[in-house]
Amino acid sequence: MNKINQLDIISTYSDNSIWDKLFLVEFSNNKYWNDQLSQISNLIDSEIESILSSETSWKNTFLKFKKVCSFADYFVNLIYIYKSMNKTSKSVNEFLEKASTISDEIWVKVTSNEDVIRKFKQLKNITKSSNKKLILGDWLKNLFDAHQNGKKKNQYNKHYSNLQSSIEAFNKHNDDILKGNRNSIFVPSKDKHLIVGLSKATLKIAKKNAIANNVDGWIFYVSDHNILSICANAKNRDFRKLAYKKYQSTHANGQHITKNNAIIKQIMVNKHKIANVLNKTNYADLVISNHLLNTKHKVNKYLDKMELGVEEKALEIINEMKAIALQDNVRKLKPWDHYYYFTKLEKKHKNKSVKFKEFYSFDTAFPKIIDFFEKNLNLKFELLGHSKKDFDSFYYKITDKKTGHIMHLIFSPFEKTNKTGCYQYDISTKSKIGKETTSSVQYIECDIDVNNFSFFELSCLIHEFGHAFHTFLSQDEDAYAKNVSYSWDLIEMPSQFLEFLVFDYNFMKKISKKPISKQDFLSLVSAEQYFEAYYVYRNIKKNRIIFNTYLNFRPYSQANIHADVTKMMEQEGIIYNISQDSYMSYENYLSDYAPVGYIYLLSAQIAQKIDRTDLRYVFDNLFNSNQRIGFKDKLNQFVDISDLDINSHINKELPIFTY
Repeated sequence: MNKINQLDIISTYSDNSIWDKLFLVEFSNNKYWNDQLSQISNLIDSEIESILSSETSWKNTFLKFKKVCSFADYFVNLIYIYKSMNKTSKSVNEFLEKASTISDEIWVKVTSNEDVIRKFKQLKNITKSSNKKLILGDWLKNLFDAHQNGKKKNQYNKHYSNLQSSIEAFNKHNDDILKGNRNSIFVPSKDKHLIVGLSKATLKIAKKNAIANNVDGWIFYVSDHNILSICANAKNRDFRKLAYKKYQSTHANGQHITKNNAIIKQIMVNKHKIANVLNKTNYADLVISNHLLNTKHKVNKYLDKMELGVEEKALEIINEMKAIALQDNVRKLKPWDHYYYFTKLEKKHKNKSVKFKEFYSFDTAFPKIIDFFEKNLNLKFELLGHSKKDFDSFYYKITDKKTGHIMHLIFSPFEKTNKTGCYQYDISTKSKIGKETTSSVQYIECDIDVNNFSFFELSCLIHEFGHAFHTFLSQDEDAYAKNVSYSWDLIEMPSQFLEFLVFDYNFMKKISKKPISKQDFLSLVSAEQYFEAYYVYRNIKKNRIIFNTYLNFRPYSQANIHADVTKMMEQEGIIYNISQDSYMSYENYLSDYAPVGYIYLLSAQIAQKIDRTDLRYVFDNLFNSNQRIGFKDKLNQFVDISDLDINSHINKELPIFTY
């Protein structure tokens, strides 16, 4: 694979080859690429001016704008991903910072032009095609956010602008937590006994922190990234408690002191006001208004039923944890105890189960997974190259043999020093430009430990490919926002649908490195699902607290949201800090997970019930957003969603033994 050092933006945009080339660029020649930044900005200006000066028509207005918008979106997303991937020279970092600022300005220029919005509205009014009217309506709502008019629009824009400012401050304060020492714990070498049990990786980072500060010992910066690991593994109870208190940023008297306390209130006030402008009583009601469970009564009925289904098993597990804790003279489990004693109980059980890595490794499984995708989704994978410089990434060209469409995939599978988890990112979605359909460009990042490949890592890997295939195979080529035909509460369903292949013996048999019997497979699944009732129970408790916090929020209340939520979580033994919750930084109510964390469980239950005999048929028909009919009606043709049973979900409808 040859990376591209220079790319003429103007000519490749004109001949549509830019979609197959831009993701391969190397930004090492600062002088050249700084000049190209100016060219990109001028190109956008020129294209928009051409749209505004031309007669309003589908070709002159919509198709031309779709191309310039697709390019701007591609450029913005590529710079974002390259900033996260780049670990080379200082000059490249400086260029990417500049490019990031300019790309944001370009995006605002494209999406906030009132003259373009008027053109779109005019085109919608004069077009006769009902399908084209729907497409234009999607763009006006999802891209331009132009579904409000007059006074309401001004109010909405005001609250939205205030919300963005609050979120920017929230994210900055979280960055300061990671960089500063307010949440730090220094353990001198003489107190090594306090940190017995912590992982080698955790101790290595803490030792580096201490060396950087010229002290002998360990420095732990406690945050969302490591608090669960510390509380799950540190044997010293006082140290676990200290870490928890640092995580919550509390004084000795229990006062919550994070800078984000006031910011959280501002975020929730502005979200509440946006909901009021859109004729909803509160923000929770607004978020769920287009979900399957679209009222608080439906949400609570669902949560009640799921909680009741797992409560008995979950409480039995908690009682067993309490019995283990009593051996350490711990009579009442605090949040910093729950994770420690659950981990001890979990290890005790998993030591008796069949070991996953006896049958599976990344090196042997991944080529077989590709082969499975090729055969069952009618695709062709071609490895273009491997770049250790770009986060040890692999570059694939994936061809849909049914349509001829192309997806370029940048795949970074291996664990990073600063773990970011697993995620998929749409750098560019395919779009029909004239007679051509542009290539889709996807990025998938995982944190796979090749020496200790796990069932969880396999699940995450397949899950993220599910997201990429959803975009590639089911994307509406004329819609701005993918999956416009159904709501965000089911956005995870296609990836969960694919992920549940790990519970299919025939699939797992194909990707194993040595023959695995049905009995050993069931033993593996049983080990993974053994405590699932406990996980589900705790997540329901957590998600209900957050949902009700939004539901009952009052803008003029003097309550300390951080303290109130923490108190409720502590009563359930849950470690959670709303001041560090990244979901608080979601600004679009149509895709905001913050109040509705339970949707992961809901969509997973539905995904599990969909037949996986013909994967491509499901992606082409059920998940295909080209079909502009009610998604719930379409879903009912594939699966009965009227009665979701939590225990069959936990057992994955397999003859396994769980707690």
